[in-house]
Amino acid sequence: MPLEVGDVIRVAMTGSAPQASVWQNVWHYVMTTGSGMLESAAVAEIKSNIEDSFLEIDSFLSNTYSWDTIDVWVRDKTLQVWNGIGSETLDSLDGLSALDPLPHGSAIVGLIVTDLLRRQGRTFLPGLEESTTEDGLFTVATLVGFGLYLADFVQLLSPAGGQLTWCTYNTEVGSDYEETESEYAGTVIINDIVGYQRRRKPLVGI
Repeated sequence: MPLEVGDVIRVAMTGSAPQASVWQNVWHYVMTTGSGMLESAAVAEIKSNIEDSFLEIDSFLSNTYSWDTIDVWVRDKTLQVWNGIGSETLDSLDGLSALDPLPHGSAIVGLIVTDLLRRQGRTFLPGLEESTTEDGLFTVATLVGFGLYLADFVQLLSPAGGQLTWCTYNTEVGSDYEETESEYAGTVIINDIVGYQRRRKPLVGI
């Protein structure tokens, strides 16, 4: 059924890493304007944005890492469940660097500031090759590339029928913010210290 203003979309992107490991990133959008956006149009626009964002960072990523698929859901706030609206295979998104990657789980981290205090989002990027760090910090070139990637990653999306805005979404039962979203406020903060990508389970999948 068509999406409407206030609908929240959940995206899970799954990728592959060496030694049969799998990694995953999860984030959300909220429909902020428009009417009658097709679910298929939203999924296609999200896929396109990921592929465009990837081009800003692929030269820093090991060719042993890939970004493989996305799965997308919309929140039913009445029944408090996620309903699937589509899946897509990403188009040949492999890192370009032949150098060895950083240890499994190592990632660069971006803090995505929202319009509500203490409701900030984070995104992790695994698979960076070893020369992206020096003395435990990411190099300037790596930080610039990640900044360009983030600028694309958090931009407003405009499928036919409306606009999608990056957001955080709370499903914690009993929280004052349960079933509410906080929208991206236009600022991202990049940590130059190597972080850790938690959504990764060696050999057993996600």
